[in-house]
Amino acid sequence: MKLTSVALAVGLVVSIIAARAQNATTVRAFEVASVKANDSGDFRRAIGPGPGGRFQALNNTLRELVTYAYGVDMARAGLQVTGGPPWMDRDRFDVDAIAPVGTATPAEIRDMVRALLIERFELQAHRETRELPTYDLVVDRRDARTPAGLRTSTIDCEARRAARRGGPPPVAPPGPPPNPETIRPVCGLRQTPARLAGDAVTMPQLASALGPPSGRIVFDRTGLSGYFDVDLAWIPGQEQQSRPDGAPIPAVDPSMPLIFTAIREQLGLRLEGSRAPVEVVVVVSAEHPSGN
Repeated sequence: MKLTSVALAVGLVVSIIAARAQNATTVRAFEVASVKANDSGDFRRAIGPGPGGRFQALNNTLRELVTYAYGVDMARAGLQVTGGPPWMDRDRFDVDAIAPVGTATPAEIRDMVRALLIERFELQAHRETRELPTYDLVVDRRDARTPAGLRTSTIDCEARRAARRGGPPPVAPPGPPPNPETIRPVCGLRQTPARLAGDAVTMPQLASALGPPSGRIVFDRTGLSGYFDVDLAWIPGQEQQSRPDGAPIPAVDPSMPLIFTAIREQLGLRLEGSRAPVEVVVVVSAEHPSGN
């Protein structure tokens, strides 16, 4: 009887180990991957998948790479990705990787990026849920006056996306890259430490973008649906006067209000303090990549 019990226990352990090994092999790895330090001093960056199972990151910090790999909204990188070494927001890297033959879904690409970070950066990280102070974005002005900074948009973003899917990718115009301070994106937002602007923006997108300047994760509780053209300008608080990556802070108009007043005056909305369970990614440790 005892021998039978021991045999069953051993069999159970072997089954668990085999199941874990099988699960580990379900995450594919990139067929070819290059990780290099970027010392250009240029603060422009890009990250995302490309056609044919390709993934590219240009001039990104480790925090941004982890944010992408774990599927966190990039606007919330500083709020939902915590811990990590001191250089996590300072040093920048270029990543160029290609998945095995065949197409890869966005979720599979993220899994492969996560596996790459574990291999090259010796990343140790995990998800956990924490009860955190948050803000709710709510309607402040309920009268007939329309705030100048928030207008109903007439742009059909779904039609624009369909047109892009059916045609060739847009070609960048010749010459030097445009100044991001002067670009007004369509169907999206562009944000600096003192300004936020974009056309055809949803309330959840706006709420997410208000997280970094307000210092908390913001949830949309406005009840407003559809798309809006947004213009918001404020003077950065002390916490925004410097950036961990060393990028220069653009000049701001000292007559502008602080972010909370600007949201009320320019958008007709306001932020209300709250608390909510938030899933965060905790970076326990990481090392500089040893090479390709």
